[in-house]
Amino acid sequence: MKVMLVGGFGFIGRRFIKKYSRKYKIIVFGKKSSYQNFLKKNKYPNISFEIGDVTKNIEKSITKHKPDVVIHMAALTGISKCEHDPKKAFLVNVLGTYNVIKGCLKSNSKLIFISSREVYGDTKTKKVKEDDPLSPQNVYGVTKMLGENLIKLANEMHGMPFTILRITNVYGPEGDNYGPQVIIKNALKGKINVFGGTQMINFVYVDDVVKIISNTIQHKLSNNHVFNVGSPNTIKLKEFVDLVLHQIKNNVKVKNEKIPKTKYLDVTPDFKKLQDSPLKTTFKNIKSGIFETIEWYSN
Repeated sequence: MKVMLVGGFGFIGRRFIKKYSRKYKIIVFGKKSSYQNFLKKNKYPNISFEIGDVTKNIEKSITKHKPDVVIHMAALTGISKCEHDPKKAFLVNVLGTYNVIKGCLKSNSKLIFISSREVYGDTKTKKVKEDDPLSPQNVYGVTKMLGENLIKLANEMHGMPFTILRITNVYGPEGDNYGPQVIIKNALKGKINVFGGTQMINFVYVDDVVKIISNTIQHKLSNNHVFNVGSPNTIKLKEFVDLVLHQIKNNVKVKNEKIPKTKYLDVTPDFKKLQDSPLKTTFKNIKSGIFETIEWYSN
C-alpha cells in the first residue's frame, strides 16, 4: 500500500517512518530544512521524498504519486505559536488542508487528518464524545476545526473517504519543542516552568499514536469517522512533573506560573469509540514512557 505522509518529518511522522517503513511504500512530503535534518541521522533507501509546502505545491505532489492514503500531519502546532502568528496558522492549517483535500480528490486517495482535542474547547465539566458540539477557544483549535469542516464537506459533496483523529498530548522520544517535551527537556537542563498544575491532562505515548494511525490505514471500517485518540493516562499536570522529577537525578528548580488564558483547566475526551473499534491498541504505562523519553534525551 502506498502512503503519503504530509508533514512527515515532524514528531509523529518520524516515528511512523521508523516503525512502518518496511510495511508501507512511503512518500514523505515536507520542508527542505526538515528533510536535511532528517537525512543527517537516518537512511531509508526504500522511501521517497518530496520537498515542498502545503500552502503551495502539495496538490501537485499528491496527484504525482497517487497514494492510496494521505496522512495529513502538517500544521503550525502549539497553542502559543498560533496565538503569536494567527495568519500563518490559518495559511498552514486551513489553506494547507484545503490544498491536501484537492490533491486527494484528484487522486482518489483516502485522507487521514491529524486533528486535536483543542477543537472541543473547555471540557472540564464532562467527557466529550466525537459528536459533541465544537467550541474551540484558541486559534489552533479554530484552525483545526475549520480543517475538519473542509474534509467533511469534501466527503459530502464528492465522496472523499476520510478519518479524523483528535489526538491529546503526545510525548515520547524525538519529540518537538512543545507540550510534555518541554517539561522533560528543561528538567534535564535543571529548570522548568509549570503553568498551573491542577489541570487534568491526557498523555499518550507517540508509538501508540502511530500504531493507531497504522490501524486506521488497514481498516476500512474507520472510513468517514472521527475518533478521540488518547490513553488511559489522564493525570494532573503536577503529577506528570513529579514523575519526571522522580526519574531525573539532578536537582531541578521548579517555577510555578499562572495558566495562560488560551489553555484549559481540564482535558477530558471520551475514548470509548476508539476502544470499541478495530483501531484500538494497548497503551504504554506512563512511567515507562517517561523513562524511555528521558533516556532518549539523555543520550
